[in-house]
Amino acid sequence: MGDASEDACAPVKSKTMKSSDESKAPSSLRSAGALQSRRDFLATAVAAPVLLAALQEIKAAGEVISFKSPNSKLQFVLITTGAQLQYRILRANHAIVEMSQLAFMIDGVNLCRESTIGKIERYRINEKYSTRGVHSSAVNSCLGARISIRHSPSSTNFGLEVRVFNDGVGFRFNIAGEGQRTPDEATTFTFPEGSTVWFHDFEGHYEGIHQKKLIANVKDGEWAAPPLTIRLPAGNGYAAITEAALIDYAGMGLRADGQRGFTTTLGHALPVSYPFSLRFGKDEARRLSKPAAIDGPITTPWRVIMIGPDLNTLVNCDIIDNL
Repeated sequence: MGDASEDACAPVKSKTMKSSDESKAPSSLRSAGALQSRRDFLATAVAAPVLLAALQEIKAAGEVISFKSPNSKLQFVLITTGAQLQYRILRANHAIVEMSQLAFMIDGVNLCRESTIGKIERYRINEKYSTRGVHSSAVNSCLGARISIRHSPSSTNFGLEVRVFNDGVGFRFNIAGEGQRTPDEATTFTFPEGSTVWFHDFEGHYEGIHQKKLIANVKDGEWAAPPLTIRLPAGNGYAAITEAALIDYAGMGLRADGQRGFTTTLGHALPVSYPFSLRFGKDEARRLSKPAAIDGPITTPWRVIMIGPDLNTLVNCDIIDNL
C-alpha cells in the first residue's frame, strides 16, 4: 500500500449483479361483478384514502433517490424535484459535493432539464483482480444503478449510470441512436464552504504548477486540469475529481464559477496550452476548438469523485481501473 503526504491518486472476475424488482401496488377493490358484504364495502371505503396517501408518499419519495456504497457510508443523491436534474454526494452524512446540477447536452439541447425518471435497474459488482502500482491486488466493489430518463420537450430517451464505491463515486451518461450528433456537458461540482483545493491550469499542459487555494478565493473563470484535489472542512477528509474510460470522446477540464463550484468543460472549449500551440500552431488549435460530433450511440467517460478520510485512501483508490 502506498503512502501520501498532503500534496498528492493511483488508481476479477466474478460479478454479482442484482436488478431491482418492479413493485406492483395491489388493488383495494374486488374485480367487477364480485359480491361484497357490507363489511367488505366499509373496509374498502376506509382503506382507499390510506392507500392513496401511501402511493402519494411513494411518488414524492421517488423525487429524491439515494444510491449507497456497499458499506452505506457514501451516498449519491439524485434530486428530481426541480426543472434541472441535480445531485449531491455525502460521506457519513457530511457533504462532499453540495447540491450541484447535472447537465448533458446533445446538439445544444440540455437533456437534464425538464426530464423525468423512468426505470431504475440496480446491480452489484464485487470482484478482485491483479494490478500494478501501489498494490498488487485491486478491489472492485460497488453498488450501481442504470437510470432511464426521458427528456419531455424533445421526447428523447437517455440514461444515467451511477456506481458508488466505499471510496468514491462514478457516473456517466449514454444515449442510443444513429447519425452524427454533438455532445456537450456542464455538470458542476460544488464544494462546502471552508474547503481547500489544489489544481493547476492548462497553460503548461500536464506540467503546470499546482496552486493551493481556499475555495472562497477561487475566482470565476479559473481553469483546473484534472485531477482537482480537495480537502474538506472540519476534518471531513479529502476528494479528487477526474475522469475514467475516456474513449472516442473529448477530454474534460474544469472551469471555476466563483461560487465554490467547478463546471465540466469539454476539450473544444478549453484554453490552448503553450506546449500545444508551440508544437502544432494556432491553425490546429482553431480546428480543434469546434465541438466534436460522434456517429451512432454516445457514452460519456465516467465523471469520478474519489473520496476518503485521508490522502492515502486517494492514492490507493482503484476506481479509475475499475471503471
